Parts: sequence; structure tokens; C-alpha cells
Amino acid sequence: MKIAVCLATRGRIGLLGQTVARIIENSVLPETEVIVGFDKDEADGINVEGLPPSIAHKLVISIAEREDSLGKKYNRIAAQAFQITGADLYVLATDDCAIVTHGWDKGLADIVSTIPDRIATLAFGSMGPVFQSANPAMLAMTKQMKDLNGEFCTPYFPTWWHDTWMYEVAVMCGRLVQVSGIEVAYPDVQEAKKSRGIRDTHFWAQFFRQTRNLRQDTARNIINSDFFADSNKRKRALHTVMPKLTPLFDERDANLLDPERAEEIESIVSFDAPADERYLRLKAKAQSILNPALRVVA
Repeated sequence: MKIAVCLATRGRIGLLGQTVARIIENSVLPETEVIVGFDKDEADGINVEGLPPSIAHKLVISIAEREDSLGKKYNRIAAQAFQITGADLYVLATDDCAIVTHGWDKGLADIVSTIPDRIATLAFGSMGPVFQSANPAMLAMTKQMKDLNGEFCTPYFPTWWHDTWMYEVAVMCGRLVQVSGIEVAYPDVQEAKKSRGIRDTHFWAQFFRQTRNLRQDTARNIINSDFFADSNKRKRALHTVMPKLTPLFDERDANLLDPERAEEIESIVSFDAPADERYLRLKAKAQSILNPALRVVA
């Protein structure tokens, strides 16, 4: 099985090196690869020469102009997985979180092999050492799930919510697989507590909430797909339960939906979050989605 660890990074070369080394050293499948996505303005500082062969042969470098959203960056990285053939499983990874269980890739592959239609998102690890979160530390999406989603990550957000989007869709269509026995660790916990690009947290939390219908549409399309192998009875049950999940999702997001609490969290974790042209374009697009009257007709 071809497993691609899609890892976006910026400005954390030392931390990145530790993270990538541990992920690769703990992998056992020969075709597992780690694709590290750099922005072009940082490309001059990249030097992979002299890496041990055991790491170098599983490492792929992706360099492009910095995308407006982090989700688009992840989609660029995923598109580079195994070039022509693509991967069987795409792992969403960050430069501050390493997979430390030896044979983690075989463990994930074994689980995927038990899913008849291969439509699933796998969840593993905990963010507990960094902060309490309802989300797992890492997610992995099968090729089949990615194809039905239409993309690896949603392109709407500057940071944070792309993985929550992925998580919600998987829950809604009954295809989130909680994986035990695969652990993660943060090479530098204090550094991991910082989140690049976090600003207007309450706005983005509201935007996430108000676009839940888009995730519901995606989940319904997955359930209704000819490739989705569940029984008709199970499909009807998933459709019935889906709207009832909204209060649970809102409860999970309560801190960020509260303006004062959102501002407090932002003041603690945010860094390097300018309202630059990239960010302003992204926010304007989000506002136009919420209010179509704001859209500019080309």
C-alpha cells in the first residue's frame, strides 16, 4: 500500500527535521513517503543533501508559491504523492507532530484492508500534550474517500478548520475510524502550542458553522455513491442521523463560537498572523460565500 504523509511547513526547519526523521524512522512499508510542502520564498534555505539514505529515499520535497489557504497547500502536496499513480492513503501531518509508533504505516494499511469499499478517514493520536481538543492529532484519508470528497482539504481557511472539516464529513457519513495503538509526540511542546496565522478566530468559527450544509452535501453524496458499500437500511439511518449531529458539533466548537473565549484563545496561541493580501483575499471569499450579494462578477 502506498501511504503519503502530506506535511505542510513554514519557518520551522529545526522542528521539521526532528518530526520528519521520526515519522520515516518508524515507518516499515517500502513505499511510504513523506512529502514536505515548502513555500517558494523559503526555498533557498532548503538543503536535503547529506541525509541518511534511509530517510532520503522516503522524502519528497514540494516547492511552490505560497497559497492563500493552508488547505490549498495541502492539496498541492497531496497532488505530488507518487506523481502519476497517487497514494492509497493520505496522512494529514504538521511539522510539530511526529508519529512515534514503530510500524505505524503497516498498522494503518492493515486497517484500510479490512474496509470493503476502502472509503474511510482514519483518526489517531491525541493533542492532549498541547491543548485539549475533540479532534485527534492526525487524520488519514483513503484515496476512495478523497475522490468522493473531490479534494484532500477544504480551501477556505487560513488554518485550523481544514482538518475539522475533514473530520465532520467522515463522522456524518459514518466512515470515521478511530485507530488505537498509534501514538504521536511533539518534539517541542511549547513550539507546538503556537499556531501560525490564527486571527479573527470568532469569524472563522462562525464561517465554519454556517457552511455545515456544504459538509452535509458532501457526506450525502458519499453515502449515495454507487461505491459506498453499506446497506440501504444503513444509508437511510445515516441520512436520518446527520442533522442530529449538529448540536454535538456546536458543543465541540463552543469555545471558538464564544467571542470572548475565542479572543482569549487567539491571544495565547496565535503568531505570525498579518492581515496581508493573502489573508484579505481569503476572508473576502469567505464573506462572499456567506453573502452572495458581495460576490464580484468578473
